[in-house]
Amino acid sequence: MTAAKGLAEATGRRVAAVSNLRAVASFGTNAVRAAMIDARRGEIYGGVYNCDLEPIADEVVMSKEQWLATLARRRGDCGG
Repeated sequence: MTAAKGLAEATGRRVAAVSNLRAVASFGTNAVRAAMIDARRGEIYGGVYNCDLEPIADEVVMSKEQWLATLARRRGDCGG
């Protein structure tokens, strides 16, 4: 991130930080997108987003089984 910020400042361009989970969710096509990444040691990073890539649940670090148990059926609002 420091390198990206330095290059942006030197070239007069803007830079924005984006969560890795949000980036993974951007590849989805459903109204609600649950993204997870292996965090090692039996845990995952997990997040739930709507089709506008706004978080609709907090990003978490926990076991995959625990995270899946917390996911309730959610409906996205993406106009259509």
